[in-house]
Amino acid sequence: MPTVRPVRAGAYCPVVTFFDQNEDLDIPSFVKHVLWVADGGMDIVIAGTNGEAAHLTHPERAALVKAAREALDAAGHTDTVIVTGASTASTRETIQFAKEAAEAGADAVIALLSTPFASGLIGNKAALKQHFTDVAAGSPIPVMIYNYPVAAAGIDLDSTTILELAAANPNICGAKLTCANMGKLARISTVTTQPGWMKQYPRSAGPDVPFWIGSGYSDFLFPSILGRATGCITGLGNVAPSVIAELYKASVAAASGADTSLTSAAQELQDIVAAADGALAATGIGGTKYMLAKLRGYGGIPRKPLPAFDPAGGPALEEQLAPILALEKQLTAGRKAANGHAVNGA
Repeated sequence: MPTVRPVRAGAYCPVVTFFDQNEDLDIPSFVKHVLWVADGGMDIVIAGTNGEAAHLTHPERAALVKAAREALDAAGHTDTVIVTGASTASTRETIQFAKEAAEAGADAVIALLSTPFASGLIGNKAALKQHFTDVAAGSPIPVMIYNYPVAAAGIDLDSTTILELAAANPNICGAKLTCANMGKLARISTVTTQPGWMKQYPRSAGPDVPFWIGSGYSDFLFPSILGRATGCITGLGNVAPSVIAELYKASVAAASGADTSLTSAAQELQDIVAAADGALAATGIGGTKYMLAKLRGYGGIPRKPLPAFDPAGGPALEEQLAPILALEKQLTAGRKAANGHAVNGA
C-alpha cells in the first residue's frame, strides 16, 4: 500500500470533479486544479459531495485519487494529504470504496451514510454506530465521519455518538460537521483535545495525531478555531484557496492569545470569507464550476441531472465574490514573488 500521511490539522478543499462535453472525466483539468489548490496551502478532499461522488463509478474515484497523488508528488507536494469520499448506502460497499481509495493513494476516507433506508436508522443509535465501527475496522486507512443530515436523509449523529465512536475506534480519525452545529463541535473538541483523552484513545496513525474536528463551511472558521476545531473542509477553497489557508493560520494565531491585535486581523479575513462562502454555496456545484471557467479557464458543467449554473446570474455572483478574489490575487502574487517563480497554473 502507498505511503499514508496522517490527517493533520488545517483547511481542506473538497475539489470539484471536471467532465468534458461527453460527461467523461477531464483528468488534465482536475490535476491542474488540484495543484493550484495545493499551491494555495490547502489539503485535498476528492470525490466528496462537492466532487459529485454520487455521480462517480468505483474506477472513476480511484482514477482521480491516483492522478492527484502522482501529480502532487511530482510537483513537490509530497506532504499534501488526500482524503477521499467513500460514502454510499451500504456498509459493505463503503468498505470496498475505502480499500480502493487506499490502493490508489488516498491517506484517509470520509464516509457519510447516504441511504434510502434512513427512516429505519434514524433513532437507531446501535445500527448507526455499528455501520461506522465496521467501516473503521474494514478500512485499511483512517476514516473520517461525515455528518451532513441534508445529504443523509435526516440522519444526524449527536456529539455523544461521535465521541463514543472515536473512543472505541482508533481508525476513526475525525469528524466533519456539515450540520454546522457549533455546540456539537464544541462538545466534541472539548473532549478530544485534552491530552488525557489523546493518550487514552490514540489514533491509529500515531499517539500524537489529533482527532480532526471541523465544519463543512468556512463562514465560521475563526469562531470554530476558538472553539478548539482543528480546521475546516470548505468548497470555497476551489476559488480562493490562499485566502482560506490564510484565514486558518490567522485564526490559529489569534486563538493562541499571544497578541490581541491578531484577533482583528482574523476577524477581517473572516468577514470576507463569510460573505463569499454564503454567496458561492447558494449557487451549488454549478456556480463553482462557472466561476472556475471564468477565473481559471476550466470548469465545465456537472453531470446530469445536476443542472449547470445559469449564466444570467454570473455578474451578480462575480460582484459578490469580488472582495475575496481580489485578496486571492494579492496572496497568490505575494507567494509567486516569494518563490521567485510562477506557481502551478498561475
